[in-house]
Amino acid sequence: MSTEAVETVVRFGHALRAAGLPVGPDRVASFSRAAALLAPGELYWAGRTTLLSRPEQIEVYDALFA
Repeated sequence: MSTEAVETVVRFGHALRAAGLPVGPDRVASFSRAAALLAPGELYWAGRTTLLSRPEQIEVYDALFA
């Protein structure tokens, strides 16, 4: 991943945390690894599976991902 892509992933993790989701560095690292392996069109699902732990968090994730 490029430095810019990593910075974007980290900023997204910070935004999720600021919105009240329990997204720590371990989850952001998992998301970064997944994002590096997948096509850009799969980024949403990579984040959703690595950054979230409960269905109730999907609404916040969707709003910030958009």
